Amino acid sequence: MASYKKQARDAYEIWQRSDMDELYKAYGNASAAKWRAWEHCKETCYVLGGWGLRVITKNTYMFTAGFLFEKDGVTKFCHITPTHKEIVEVE
Repeated sequence: MASYKKQARDAYEIWQRSDMDELYKAYGNASAAKWRAWEHCKETCYVLGGWGLRVITKNTYMFTAGFLFEKDGVTKFCHITPTHKEIVEVE
């Protein structure tokens, strides 16, 4: 579990430099599966009242995404991978 937290913190650093705020910026012609995954990310962001959804890392087969949201007055970062979601506080 601790390694997921570290991955999320590392992803936050990359997220800050990412300009891929739409799936087409990461993949010119994304597959239907990638579009479904992106819609899931957008829905998660919306439900949490988040902002700044971006693709963080990508390869031919998958991508990771992240966004910021606020909970109890604390800004948090949500890191979404194909296998899990991890949330860490932003310092």
